[in-house]
Amino acid sequence: MTAMPSFDPDEIPSSDQWKVLLPVGAVKTSTENRSSTSTLTSDAVLRADYKTNATYEISGLIIHSSNSTADFKFQIADSGSASLIYLSVLGVTSGGSTEIKQEGTNGTVFTSEGASANRSLWIRGSAVIGGTSGALIVQWAQNTSNPSTTSVVAGSFFIMRQVA
Repeated sequence: MTAMPSFDPDEIPSSDQWKVLLPVGAVKTSTENRSSTSTLTSDAVLRADYKTNATYEISGLIIHSSNSTADFKFQIADSGSASLIYLSVLGVTSGGSTEIKQEGTNGTVFTSEGASANRSLWIRGSAVIGGTSGALIVQWAQNTSNPSTTSVVAGSFFIMRQVA
């Protein structure tokens, strides 16, 4: 296992050290809309590329909105060799006053309320990567297909930071 780099306060990190210290990922700068689909599809922006044989800390915020209750779902898809993805999701439902807590691993689909208002889902977790590079990608859709608009809002983000 490779430990996170350490150095003296006066030392300038090398380019290899910066590659480990800096997070990878993306922030949405514009809102993305979907309607009439319950098929999970990759977000246009929310993804993070990873290296082989590493462990990453995952964090993110998905701000979503839909016109009806329980009308949002998402998962984290893997394009490479993440042998274990573990996620904890904290969100708010019931008019913005009741919290929900969900946990899962590879392939878990998380759901949330829409109710004609922005709702936040905080993501924390980790990913253990094998010998193939790839990306973790946020995929989302309506929980039940309907003609109303379901959106992931600008300001949502998904990042990973290598920890080993």
